[in-house]
Amino acid sequence: MQRKVFLHGSGRTSWVFLSRSEVPQDSFEQQGAISPPKGSSDELRVYDVEDGELELRFRLQPQLRLRRDDGHSVPLGPAFEISLGPIRDRNHDGRPEIVGTIDRSLFDRRPRPEEGRVPFAVLWDDTQGRYRLRALVPKSSGLEADPRPRALPPWMGVTS
Repeated sequence: MQRKVFLHGSGRTSWVFLSRSEVPQDSFEQQGAISPPKGSSDELRVYDVEDGELELRFRLQPQLRLRRDDGHSVPLGPAFEISLGPIRDRNHDGRPEIVGTIDRSLFDRRPRPEEGRVPFAVLWDDTQGRYRLRALVPKSSGLEADPRPRALPPWMGVTS
């Protein structure tokens, strides 16, 4: 998937690309595997047009990683699926936002797979001069809802 958008609100052109994982869910089911296959997750990239060239400005490819004692990390667990909604100005600031979900339940056998979905937004931050990732899930604090956003988990693999 690719879309030409104007995420800066100034007429400056950006391109949003979503690359799909190469590990289809039905291959997991056909293999009858006990654990989900390891593979690359979907990848979301945002490029801005700078002097007629595409410049990578944001990349998101979630993946669980295990940090070893020697400081290196290795991939762990299944691929994640990214789904995008319509790109539009949801907070009425003159700049459209990318809104979607990261679905870690692609290979999950939970009775409630919606628990594996993490909603997110990607938006342009004029102050920082970069794209920012925001989790759209409030932090749970027992019986009461806490309106503060929870910290983004490290498996979200954000580069900006």
